[in-house]
Amino acid sequence: MERNKKNWDDLIIIVALIVITIVIVYIVTVGKINLIQIIDETNKKTRNEAIRKHERLKIHLDKQKDLKEKLTRKFKRIYFAIRLLFVLGWASGIAILYYYKIVTDLSSFLNYSQATVLLFILLYFLTFGNLTNLNTFLNMIKSRLENWIWGKHINIDKIITINEEELKSLESNM
Repeated sequence: MERNKKNWDDLIIIVALIVITIVIVYIVTVGKINLIQIIDETNKKTRNEAIRKHERLKIHLDKQKDLKEKLTRKFKRIYFAIRLLFVLGWASGIAILYYYKIVTDLSSFLNYSQATVLLFILLYFLTFGNLTNLNTFLNMIKSRLENWIWGKHINIDKIITINEEELKSLESNM
């Protein structure tokens, strides 16, 4: 029994020495190790990184918005040009008929205009087989034009919204 008591006494002495050593080291180093400063430096680094990321993201977002505006203007111009081309085709056909004195008054003008529309419908029917998908065909022309103009930037709206949300989260964290 004495041996067990001696083991416990030795163990208590070792634990007491370790605790006393930790307390002495803490008291001696209190003035020299500033834990708050170390934490502030790490926060400062992460804050500086967040500020740099915020600035880069803001510049990138501005470039994306400018690109979107540029592509939208380009699409509107080309789509307008295509619609204008159809109208000019019709007007030039009527002008040719007027030049050859086939169209002389308003009733003949309307008759030939209707004939032109019927000709376009006939060509569409012969090409695609039915008239119910005319709106689909016109939307297909518009979507192909969008794909041609927008190209790899077709999802730029989603990317801009994602970047704006990230920018707001960075601003709220700063």
